[in-house]
Amino acid sequence: MSCIKSIDDLRIYRDEHGLNNGKWNGYDADPLTDELLDTAKKVEPYIPKDFELFPCGDSSVQWESKISTDDWECIEVYENKFYYTGPEHKDSIEFKDINEFIEFLKGKYHVES
Repeated sequence: MSCIKSIDDLRIYRDEHGLNNGKWNGYDADPLTDELLDTAKKVEPYIPKDFELFPCGDSSVQWESKISTDDWECIEVYENKFYYTGPEHKDSIEFKDINEFIEFLKGKYHVES
């Protein structure tokens, strides 16, 4: 899935490869819904460009940035909740409000859309 660079790419990949149906990863994965991808599209402008995008089997998408061989930062988006997990997994924060999450990302990464 290295061709997936954006939510738009993921939407195309989903439609072409059946990720909108259950069991798409061979392990009873939940579908990637339009609602999920629409939510992730709103967050995407605030994610640093060096983060990699992955679909997840629990109806979420995740951006990761590898810091070292065994350490990374993770940003995960569901339809109605959001997570940031920092280096060494010491700093895991859950957000229920998309605007609060976007403000957090703006402050953390100094990114404006």
